[in-house]
Amino acid sequence: MDIPAVYQPSELIRLKDINGRLIDYRDTDATCRMRREIAAINEAISSVGLDLVEPEVTREETIIRIGDAVVYPEMKSLWRIFSRGSFAKHGRMYGGWWQCVPKHARAFLTINREPVAEPDYPSHHCRMCYVLAEAAIPIGDLHSISGWETEDGRKLCKLAFNILINADTQSKALAALAQKIEGRKYTTTASREKAAAVIDAVVQRHKPVANLFCTDAAMTLMRFDSEMALLVVSCLIDRGIVALPIHDSFVVQQRYEGELREAMDEAWVAFCSGKITKSFQRDSRKQSYKRATLPGGATLPVTVVPAARRAA
Repeated sequence: MDIPAVYQPSELIRLKDINGRLIDYRDTDATCRMRREIAAINEAISSVGLDLVEPEVTREETIIRIGDAVVYPEMKSLWRIFSRGSFAKHGRMYGGWWQCVPKHARAFLTINREPVAEPDYPSHHCRMCYVLAEAAIPIGDLHSISGWETEDGRKLCKLAFNILINADTQSKALAALAQKIEGRKYTTTASREKAAAVIDAVVQRHKPVANLFCTDAAMTLMRFDSEMALLVVSCLIDRGIVALPIHDSFVVQQRYEGELREAMDEAWVAFCSGKITKSFQRDSRKQSYKRATLPGGATLPVTVVPAARRAA
């Protein structure tokens, strides 16, 4: 007798410490609300049929293989992950099997046997940085930089920008980019010099937001873009449309692409107008914190209010 695979995550709101390990926290009104939001999204996703009709797909019982990628179609429930021991950091949705499908193959996803579209926010974090810096967003391709106009050069500049907003020090940013250029952990003088040149070009191109570089800004940017994603997905659910989030893009039935783009525009306007940031700051003020001792003696803020839950 075949036993159907069942996947049901035990916790929808997860908090990790600075080392990426799950830690306990106590609920607030904000975490309870977030849990209800994710539960509602999961209920909507569970109501539709998802499949992948990519020609090179291999199916083996409860898994699907696409090249080197392996996905588990029963993983249809999302959860949110917060980081650095704070609900002010990260917050993106994870867990959906479609998020693990390689980008080139996502065009072969289907929702209720219908073909899909996947609009995204171009240069999402870069544009968000300009909004937060209250600076005008440059016209044109934000990752096209003089001296690095080739396709590979553009990719390198985009990579450098993303590394700069993820790193917390200049030396770490330089080392990370040099390793990417070298394709291995150990770098050479040539790769470090090239990394330094690319970083200098990116800093010059994006002077208005350079103060956000090497400050771990990406964790805060992800906190904001996760709220935008929630707004988009929830808005469409209210209209009877299911959209699958992939951080800065969304998969929806092709016939609803117009409605999705409209919801994405509304979420972007909400971010630019400060509605999302103000709401987030209001939730943060409502939370109280205590210091929790972790293994090794390190301490992190843990949200306190009524009932304790295990982030697992």
